[in-house]
Amino acid sequence: MKRLAVAGLGIATLSKASVELELEQKRLAVVRVKGWPLRRTMTVVHHRQKYRSKALIAFLDELKSQAKTPKRAVRRKSR
Repeated sequence: MKRLAVAGLGIATLSKASVELELEQKRLAVVRVKGWPLRRTMTVVHHRQKYRSKALIAFLDELKSQAKTPKRAVRRKSR
């Protein structure tokens, strides 16, 4: 998608982090469309019995702090 947009063959919805270089080089531009709010749903999946490093805990805490909706846990039922 990014390559097509850079080539001028269309538009794409991409994360800002994935196009930082292209934005800096003016190869792509951000276009805001009024009345078209973009929202993403993110899901974090991890093994609950695996070791969680300090870096992982910090990352999960950061995600939680930026979340706009309450945390919702989905647990798989045991068979």
